[in-house]
Amino acid sequence: RFSIFDMDEKPLTVKFFRITFYDLDEGPHHTSKEYIIADGMNDEDVAKDSEVEEKKVHGGEKFMASEIGNGADNPDLSTQLTDEQKERSVVLEFKDIHHFDTTLGSTEGHSPRAFAFALHSALACKTVKLAITTTVTTSTVTTTESGTTAPAPFLLWIQAFALGAAVLAGWP
Repeated sequence: RFSIFDMDEKPLTVKFFRITFYDLDEGPHHTSKEYIIADGMNDEDVAKDSEVEEKKVHGGEKFMASEIGNGADNPDLSTQLTDEQKERSVVLEFKDIHHFDTTLGSTEGHSPRAFAFALHSALACKTVKLAITTTVTTSTVTTTESGTTAPAPFLLWIQAFALGAAVLAGWP
């Protein structure tokens, strides 16, 4: 269960929420297929040539890997995905939620599996370079620089959930 709280640890309902799960792939010989089961979502987004199979299960949606992958093809930055990495991703969209339930798993096999996710749409967001600008007035100097499309409050969440992904995968 993913739950959202404010800074005072009180339940917070958000009007619109996206989470991207990356690198849904499988081990050798089509074993250890990674999957996600999500309940209560309003919509999902996958790449045009998605390698992720979708079907209804137990009142939710199941998204399952269909292609073999390995650590060498894992994404480094969620805003700079290759076409193959986009094809192995799924974005879940929720509206007016405080929490949602998601199951992460894999089918039988011997290959260790890792799950990665971030709180934005990796299929819609990308890093852009912006010029550094300086504005001078009689009383203030303002300098701005930006290298991301994500709003500042969500960067902390993305970092926190990236750590959560590492912990789920059993990484130190």
